[in-house]
Amino acid sequence: MCGACGGPPPDPYGHLVAGPRRRAAVAMAMDAACPALTVRAVPGGWTVATRTGRTTVCRTLVALVDAVAADVAAPVGGDGALDVVQDLIARHCRGIAGVPR
Repeated sequence: MCGACGGPPPDPYGHLVAGPRRRAAVAMAMDAACPALTVRAVPGGWTVATRTGRTTVCRTLVALVDAVAADVAAPVGGDGALDVVQDLIARHCRGIAGVPR
């Protein structure tokens, strides 16, 4: 995507992480699961930074999962990665309306 249209890429899981509180909760969950990375919520997505300073901008939940998959201490890949994320979200996002438990 070149960004010329100004719109975000399609995100099939976007409804689960819409809004700053949910993105912040996902960032905290990912940060806790991946100590070698720094995950921050930004408007419309996340940034994932390594200890060396390499930073990846993730506009979708799938892009975020791909960016941190190598550092999650669980088997991930395909639907397994999304299962790990859903578990992390459930543990760290209790009390946020609309987040599956």
